[in-house]
Amino acid sequence: MARPPEELETAEIFEQHHDFVWRSLAHLGVPRPVVDDATQDVFMVVHRRLEDYRRDMPMRSWLYGIARRVAYR
Repeated sequence: MARPPEELETAEIFEQHHDFVWRSLAHLGVPRPVVDDATQDVFMVVHRRLEDYRRDMPMRSWLYGIARRVAYR
């Protein structure tokens, strides 16, 4: 059973949502040769900002917002 978001660690979030983030970045137009690096950038932000995650918000929505900002860069 999955743990509630407030108990998640960055590594668990990575394991559970890596594919979603990768596909989101590709869909947002990040060139294939740099999608892996952009995915890593997203999870670096997650690691730094996990305490800012609003628990009433779906995790994927939060991750997509981060991915959007990374893709825009």
